[in-house]
Amino acid sequence: GWFCNRAHLPALTKIITRKAKASAKHRGSSQNFEVRITALCGKVDGARKALSTLRRNGLDLQLKAIEGERINVEEDNDCQAVARFDTLEEYLSFEENTLKPNQSDTSSDYRAQSLADVCLLCVPIPKMVEAIGMCLRAGKCVISEKPVSPNPRQSQSLWEACKCLQASDRWLVSENWAHKASLTSMKSHLNAEIV
Repeated sequence: GWFCNRAHLPALTKIITRKAKASAKHRGSSQNFEVRITALCGKVDGARKALSTLRRNGLDLQLKAIEGERINVEEDNDCQAVARFDTLEEYLSFEENTLKPNQSDTSSDYRAQSLADVCLLCVPIPKMVEAIGMCLRAGKCVISEKPVSPNPRQSQSLWEACKCLQASDRWLVSENWAHKASLTSMKSHLNAEIV
C-alpha cells in the first residue's frame, strides 16, 4: 500500500539501477546477476499504483497477463514484463502447479523457470506471519519488515517453523526506520551532543 509506494519501491528501484550498472562492469563474472521485478501480487489498482511509482523512479515496466500456461522464461519473462497475481497464494500456487520439476530437472533448472527467487513482502502486520511461512515453505528467500507479527507468541512460532524448515538463512527482516532522515539527523545531533 502506501508505505510500499513511498519507501520500498523507490529503494528497490535504486537497487535495480545500481546493480544493472555494476553488472555492466562485471560481464562474465560471478558478480554478474540480475535484480529485477518479475511479479506483483495484489489487485489491479494496487499493481497499477506500484507500476506508476516504479516508472516515476526510472523503471519502464509493463503488466502482463498470466493465462495459466507454462512460462517460457527466455521469451516471456523479460525484464520489462511484470506478471500480476491477485494474491500471494495465487502466485505460489501458479509456480507450484505450472513449474513442477520433472525427474530430469535439476534444482537450478527449476529456479531458472520460476518467476522469483526472492519475495519482498509488503503486507499488513496481521498477515505477515502467514505470508512469510507460505514463501519459506515454497522455497523462496524472503525479505520482510519488522515487526513480523502482531505479538511475540506468533513471532516465536514463526521462528520455530523457520528453524524446522532449515530456512533461517533465507529470511531477512528489515527495519527501515533506521534510515529515515529524521532519525539520521537526530543521531548526528546526539553524537555531537547538541541535544
